[in-house]
Amino acid sequence: MRKPAIGDEAVPRLRRDQVSYYFDRCVEPIVTIKSGQRLIVETEDANAALVRSEEDTYKSAEILFEKAGGSDPITGPIYVEGARPGDCLSVTINRITPGGPESLGYTAVFQKLGSLESMYSLQAPLEPRTRIVKMADGIAKLRTKHKTIDIKMHPFMGTIGTAPKYDRVRSYLQGHDYCGNVDCPEVTVGSTVVLPVNVDGGLLSLGDCHGAQGAGEITGCALETRAEVDIKVDLIPNSEAQYVNLPQVNSAGWIGSIGCVSGATLADNIRAAYIDLIHRMERFYGFDSIDAYILLNLVGRVSVGQVIDPSFYACVAMVDREYID
Repeated sequence: MRKPAIGDEAVPRLRRDQVSYYFDRCVEPIVTIKSGQRLIVETEDANAALVRSEEDTYKSAEILFEKAGGSDPITGPIYVEGARPGDCLSVTINRITPGGPESLGYTAVFQKLGSLESMYSLQAPLEPRTRIVKMADGIAKLRTKHKTIDIKMHPFMGTIGTAPKYDRVRSYLQGHDYCGNVDCPEVTVGSTVVLPVNVDGGLLSLGDCHGAQGAGEITGCALETRAEVDIKVDLIPNSEAQYVNLPQVNSAGWIGSIGCVSGATLADNIRAAYIDLIHRMERFYGFDSIDAYILLNLVGRVSVGQVIDPSFYACVAMVDREYID
């Protein structure tokens, strides 16, 4: 596989047109970096810039996907020198600037997409609707029919992952062995995402910034926006990774495991994330499994990323460091 050089720029910048629609071991890397390297990553919005006005409405997500040639463009991949299968990549998010050059985002309702309307729903299809949202000074202005509501923004990256070991997968999918599209608000400034390396270089990609999102992303379309992201990527050798089975998101105040098992229900993903946390506490924090189970029963927390029928469910199970360090 070709590995482009970093070049002379001290902090490499990846443009938002340098995208793929797959997590794929065979995609050519955009840049090669060393462990500890900072990058600036520009990201396109989740629907490939096809929603730019409130007249841009789509009766179904399938129509939008067909027009885009796929959905959820991800910038990358990034090749990390020395990364080998069994290692991990640690991605620290230093800054997210949402809005792109236009300082705009959007949210929308599509037919047959979301928690309250799916292909299995008995209700009449909802009216497709798009809302363009202006962003300024950390506030998103959502215009409704009777007033404009100021929403405090919480930008985060909805999609982040490495190349899977075997088959390529669409970037809007998720899996425990590469992460992908999980839409978990914990993947934000000040957090570190730990991902498994399945192929040489890891082939990290990210995108799908959300300016704000309620629990579950119930319409299937959060506050979608372009963004500029400042990250640092570190290589963690397998012997030092403190990794069990699931992607991690950790901060100074807590550790979390991301429940993103492909095709699993939300309940099963919550169980998987808690089990991963118990194993981490047992192996790396000195607990036995029963004590870890009891402690999480009392102080564990779950944040729901996606609840999008019929098969997109993701969550983060967390425990504060004050209870385990």
